[in-house]
Amino acid sequence: MKYISLLIVFLFQTLGLQAQEIPLGHWRDELPYNQLVAITESDDFIYAATPYSLLSYNKKGGVLDRISKVNGLSDFGVSTLNYDVNHKTLLVAYSNANIDLIKEGQVINLSDIKRKAILGNKTINDIFFIDQFAYLSCGFGIVVVDIEREEIKDTYYLGDQGENVEVFDLDILGDELFAATAKGIYRANKNNPNLANYSNWIKLNHLPFPDDPYNHMVAFHDYLVVNRLTNVKGDQLFAVTGNTWIEVFSHMEDKTLNLDVSKEQLFISHNHSVGILNTDFSFNRELISYNLENEITPQPGAVLKSTDGNYYLADRQQGLMISSDLQVFQSALLNGPYTTKVFDMDVVGSKVVVASGGRDESFGNVYLKDGVFVNTEGFWENINRSNTPALDTVYDFVCVAINPNNPNEFAVGSWGKGLFTFNENGFVEAYGRGNSSLTPNSTYGHIMRLGGVAYDSKNNLWVASAESNALLHKREPSGKWTAFEFGAWSSYNIRDMLVDNHDYLWMPVRIGGAYSLLVFDESQSTNQQLKGLNSAKGYGNIPGSQVFSLANDLDGEIWIGTDEGIAVIYQPENIFYGGNYDAQKIIVERDGYAQYLLESEKVKVIVVDGANRKWVGTERAGIFLLSADGQDELLHFTMENSPLYSNNITSVGITDQGEIFIGTDQGLIVYKGTATTSNKDGFSDIYAYPNPVRPDYFGPIAIKGLTHDAFVKITDISGRLVNEIRSEGGQAIWSGENLQGNRVQTGIYLVFIANTDGSESMVTKIMFIH
Repeated sequence: MKYISLLIVFLFQTLGLQAQEIPLGHWRDELPYNQLVAITESDDFIYAATPYSLLSYNKKGGVLDRISKVNGLSDFGVSTLNYDVNHKTLLVAYSNANIDLIKEGQVINLSDIKRKAILGNKTINDIFFIDQFAYLSCGFGIVVVDIEREEIKDTYYLGDQGENVEVFDLDILGDELFAATAKGIYRANKNNPNLANYSNWIKLNHLPFPDDPYNHMVAFHDYLVVNRLTNVKGDQLFAVTGNTWIEVFSHMEDKTLNLDVSKEQLFISHNHSVGILNTDFSFNRELISYNLENEITPQPGAVLKSTDGNYYLADRQQGLMISSDLQVFQSALLNGPYTTKVFDMDVVGSKVVVASGGRDESFGNVYLKDGVFVNTEGFWENINRSNTPALDTVYDFVCVAINPNNPNEFAVGSWGKGLFTFNENGFVEAYGRGNSSLTPNSTYGHIMRLGGVAYDSKNNLWVASAESNALLHKREPSGKWTAFEFGAWSSYNIRDMLVDNHDYLWMPVRIGGAYSLLVFDESQSTNQQLKGLNSAKGYGNIPGSQVFSLANDLDGEIWIGTDEGIAVIYQPENIFYGGNYDAQKIIVERDGYAQYLLESEKVKVIVVDGANRKWVGTERAGIFLLSADGQDELLHFTMENSPLYSNNITSVGITDQGEIFIGTDQGLIVYKGTATTSNKDGFSDIYAYPNPVRPDYFGPIAIKGLTHDAFVKITDISGRLVNEIRSEGGQAIWSGENLQGNRVQTGIYLVFIANTDGSESMVTKIMFIH
């Protein structure tokens, strides 16, 4: 059992403001909160589960909060939840069978089921409370949790001879406990002291289909309403009492997603509607629209009639829908990306653009149509086929580039459907055959696979076309297109593109060819523009067989992430102008032994921050922060020691304010780093935060608006030196301590700042309060 201290704001204060600046060293989730799958309530709050995390809604204040691994949950990926009013405990079940009990500001983690070796499915489908116990409907049986003792009490296996059988739902009618399973419905007396004995569970053989799967049930007046899961379009509902049953007409020939009740109504959630029945099972009406603007079609996951008199619907696309009469609804929705899919990402300034498509291991399509997610000043706009008709048939956006000279302009490449450009007003143009030089796949003429896009210093947009007749294409600001053909090289699969300080184009190649990396310089003569690099000495010395990532650091060096760690080309200009351009592995000392940096890892991402440090994302080991030369490991985050959802990092981007957007195969999360983009034109808008430093704050203090490697001296009001530091990119970090490592006293402290050559200086102040 593990206790995790939960932030005070967890259930009481707003955490949902996307644009809110987070403190240094803290995290913020960037998850979709529109996809609700379960709902429950306490006296004051509505709680809803997404497939990833939770949200809470204050019934009196109308405030939405986010609840995730960032602010206290033990895990990622929620399957269901329920609130026990008697013990004031929220029980959260995760898709990996982990469990959290949340009570009085604490999270108590019960990982027994997760850790236990159980054959078959361990999914927790439903949670039902009786007295002090929570009965969990699991993929193998029933698990009983003692809420008061905070421990697993028992496990019931219901199948013949005690075999595993999946339990979908539980409910109680009178003294009988009923279980809806994959092999029929079982019942047992809830007061039987030996429910762990399978022989005490009796199958309801009088039902028309006693051995079929039943996946939902609910007690409604004197009946137990059960749903028979069928292989045809619609399911079947039965109302059971004693040894008799009647079939319930649900009005919709559709699959049943959930059953919920109020005192006088039965709610049947279908794919795109809610059927409402009266106590005698007569049809009341059908909810097929929320009557909002555009008449949004419901996609209900569950319906709750609250103690405050309102109805709350957990919608699978629209978030939390609220109504007092089931006639007119209002939406309560937290802003966020459309889905958790993050394949590629680009960041310029404070603008973040995410491409949500994908490719499989053999570079085939996965046909994701989630679109493009754009974060501007903290607010997400999702662009996809639901709001942009031009994207109706488009799938697998795999590469994105923002124009560094005009962050409102960006381009996104599809692995199959060509190029798409956008500006501050949204979609601008779709480029393909007929209106550009882009050429289709050489084998399948209707497919146009773009592996990389990038803008150079002259605002030219470059596009790498995989498996086509022309490897490269350039669109000039005037709109003119030019294709660059390189014979057999044009048939390569290009996985990415980087433009460096020299306007060279760097393109990793999929495994299988003679080269793992191609480099292009338009300024060279025609037959010398493209060079191929491989693992041979004198020809690149690229480690491993695959290049996954590239970065151009602040010194002009090219960092290369491969399936065998990292290598660096220190003089990339030598590729075209003569001299050694072989990549060099970095030798580091770890545990007293010399070894190559991350040589056993697939390095999927390398991004450079404002202090020239390297953020390195891997496939299995999470994300590292390395010193500028790669020698020192400054930070290492994994899902085990941080709020990261997964150790598989897919993409990383850094804003000018030092927010590290980390894409994983489970979604997007943000970490506030210490380095910001430096001001190349001198000091600008210098300030310190937090300021004043209050008695309850013991974190780092940032001094912002600096130039790279600026000198910072901190003195007391009398001019005595307190501390001195150097900026990391555009900001310096002070611990609030003096040179002896002691916390400074109450007072005003002067901050003297000078750039590296001493030609410019500034002064600001920081107030400490004890």
